[in-house]
Amino acid sequence: MGYEFWGRINQIARGLIPFLLSLLLLLVFLTSTGIPGFVKVAPSMTIISVYYWSISRPELLPLYSVFILGLIEDVLVGGPLGIQAIVLVLVAYTVSTQRHFFTFAPFGYIFSTFILVVTAGLGVNWLVNSLFAWELWDFMTLLVKAAMTMIFYPVVHWLLAKVDRTIVS
Repeated sequence: MGYEFWGRINQIARGLIPFLLSLLLLLVFLTSTGIPGFVKVAPSMTIISVYYWSISRPELLPLYSVFILGLIEDVLVGGPLGIQAIVLVLVAYTVSTQRHFFTFAPFGYIFSTFILVVTAGLGVNWLVNSLFAWELWDFMTLLVKAAMTMIFYPVVHWLLAKVDRTIVS
């Protein structure tokens, strides 16, 4: 087994890190609290992660991986299959096609854009879930989930940036 083989294994492993880390964040925030009803207001770690990687290194979290991540979240949350997957793909595609605006942008710009993205993403999710249920879902739950996601963003962004720098080196 030569240098090329181990180099390729290393490349594959580094390429899986964004997906696996996104999945880990999802699992930790959906399963570790034991608080009844927390799933409905838990911060959307997948939107945070997809947003970060779509700006930083979209080649490491391609759209098919984002879609799979969304399907896993749909199954774990118990919502209609495919809604979160489509929302995440829309977030990833939109942000990655506009990433040139983020290249040298300060964190404040990135965070304020994230607020718009998470509001739109969770709003679409809320609207489609309401249509599927034929009743409006609780709007206050949506606001709490959006606020929780925004509160957690800076810390998770910092964590993902640390991991990103480790992948590069």
